[in-house]
Amino acid sequence: MQLAPSIAAAIGAVSPQIDITSRPLLDRIDAALTRERVMALLSGLFGAMALLLAGLGLYGVTAYSVAYKRTDIAIASLSARPGGALSVPCSCERRSSWRWAS
Repeated sequence: MQLAPSIAAAIGAVSPQIDITSRPLLDRIDAALTRERVMALLSGLFGAMALLLAGLGLYGVTAYSVAYKRTDIAIASLSARPGGALSVPCSCERRSSWRWAS
């Protein structure tokens, strides 16, 4: 750290037109990596937002499916033997597989 100012003073004494500035190497590295750090931060934030949206989507689909089957489970549990209400088929499967006698 003491060498840079003395070199700048020596060169300034020989030729005053030359302006010499010096910065530590760590400052230069920090300045060079600023863009990469910002991009990494933004990528992490967008990744976290995508993960949150995916979780909310899975929750919504599961909540809709449970709400849709709730009445089927309630009706089946009124007439089922103990433990039989847990084996209720999906209502969409039931609609497509039932055939009414004509």
